[in-house]
Amino acid sequence: MLEKVKELENNLLSKKLIIETPLHLFNIEDISFINNEKVNVWLKLENLQSIGSYKVRGAGSVLLNEITNVDNGSSNTDSSNNGKNTFSRYIVTASAGNFAQGIVKICSELGFPSIIFVPDHAPNTKIEAIKRLDKITNLTNIVKVPFSVWWTIMKTETISKNVILEYCDDCLKEKFNQLLCNIKNEQLNLNMDDDIIEEQLRNVYQFISPVTHPLVKLGNSTIGLEVWNQFYSNFTNQNIDAILIPYGGGSMAIGIASIIRELEKINNKEKPIEIYAVEVDCACPLAFALKNGIDVEYKDFKPSWVDGIGSKGVFEDNFNKAKELLNGSLTVSLEEVASAVRLLVSRNRIIAEGAGACSVAVALKYSAVKSWRNVVCVVSGGNLEQQVLCDILQNKL
Repeated sequence: MLEKVKELENNLLSKKLIIETPLHLFNIEDISFINNEKVNVWLKLENLQSIGSYKVRGAGSVLLNEITNVDNGSSNTDSSNNGKNTFSRYIVTASAGNFAQGIVKICSELGFPSIIFVPDHAPNTKIEAIKRLDKITNLTNIVKVPFSVWWTIMKTETISKNVILEYCDDCLKEKFNQLLCNIKNEQLNLNMDDDIIEEQLRNVYQFISPVTHPLVKLGNSTIGLEVWNQFYSNFTNQNIDAILIPYGGGSMAIGIASIIRELEKINNKEKPIEIYAVEVDCACPLAFALKNGIDVEYKDFKPSWVDGIGSKGVFEDNFNKAKELLNGSLTVSLEEVASAVRLLVSRNRIIAEGAGACSVAVALKYSAVKSWRNVVCVVSGGNLEQQVLCDILQNKL
């Protein structure tokens, strides 16, 4: 795995799709002590990526490795369409905003169309960012759907014809209806079974999951590789005690933890690093599932301004991997996350969105309890609504 991650990182860097984000010391020396000894809280600043989030790593990993599978003939020009591109396939994803930005950024650069399904509570900051990234090529279709529909798309990794016909705009509906006609003509069966239609649709609308796709996880592993190299190249006589990773669907936590566990074995580290998922109290399905089992329904999910993590449930494969690789999940309140946002701004002039600040809130809450001396917080993104930031800084949240 290590060689694959190194190769991918070099590829992403060489194509300038990502930057190696800094591992920065949090300026809280006056408030962070355990038994009169300083606690070093290290910030892995993924909010400094071009799209303001780590998600560009996973998106880049998938598209660089699978773009030929999208069909080299899927983008072509013909005179009957006034010289414009026509397409036989679309890149499709479901995202609250950050992963969508990664997909749109790279698809726009490569000239491929995309369809982005976003939940109805997605912040305008992220939706406007998607539009900005697509401003020149105009190849992206943003489709807002109710959260329940969005969650179904995430879980099934399939775009049903009913979703397209109910929620997409007239242009996409027209293209979809034409596609259905073509499929039926090819099959010479006007009463085609829905299952056959769905299979054909999957070939045209190529869904990329931000949660379960193995290449997304591989892309996220590059964060762990950077953390390891940045810390141990400078502090050969110290150890990382803990790494705290925001947990939404789990692809970042699993990607980072996978490479860290491999590096521990390669470097014969006697004491393993404690790796924790971090969640907010109002949306902590992983903590709930670890305690109660995956078959018990999680009913306490409440959407909030911390929109990048938390959901109605866990993904089974990721849950099983999380149990294997992580030490558990630690939770904090919305108030504690807001306090971390304020502290990041006041001490280090860093703007973190709720998910990114959640790791910092956990470090502040648990470092003394866990006796951590060096703790790494993955600040996963910085795409925070301006009004939300203002409210936080004015202690209104």
